[in-house]
Amino acid sequence: MNVVIKGKNVKVTPAMRAYAEQKIAHLSHYFDRVLDASVSMSIERNWQIVDVSIAVPGEVFTAADRSADMYASVDAVVDKLVAQITRHKERQIKRHRVAREDSAAEVEAAAPEPEPGRGQAGRITRRKRFGVRPMSPEDAAEEMRDLGHDFFIFVNGETEQIAVLYRRRDQSLGLIEPHIE
Repeated sequence: MNVVIKGKNVKVTPAMRAYAEQKIAHLSHYFDRVLDASVSMSIERNWQIVDVSIAVPGEVFTAADRSADMYASVDAVVDKLVAQITRHKERQIKRHRVAREDSAAEVEAAAPEPEPGRGQAGRITRRKRFGVRPMSPEDAAEEMRDLGHDFFIFVNGETEQIAVLYRRRDQSLGLIEPHIE
């Protein structure tokens, strides 16, 4: 993670820099890939102001706080960012849960029950429909991890074609992309 710390009307001391970097580094626990973090420290009148922006794939979180102490402002900003990230993750989980429940209801309504005692090898016993949206393979990997699945089907935003991301036996990820001959 690339952390940029700058000061306006204040000299950022090594202690302030180390404290801010430590607190911002804690935010990487919530995302696998925090791309950039920007911290701006300033003094206006008697206020110690901290403004932080972190960029993760597909999202940017920002927060600001002012208090009489720069360290307290850093703590408050990090707390605000944690709250934003938590709300964001809860919304993602809720959105996926609703989508899964809707698709499961469609599958149950459309799929006939197999006859008991009959072999089902080689037969399709379940169908599932779901919406796909354009995203990068990295975002698809995060979605797959969040859902706890071993594979994920998505539209690659770069090539605009259907792709499949899957977990290999060695726990690395594989990507299947169509190739038209």
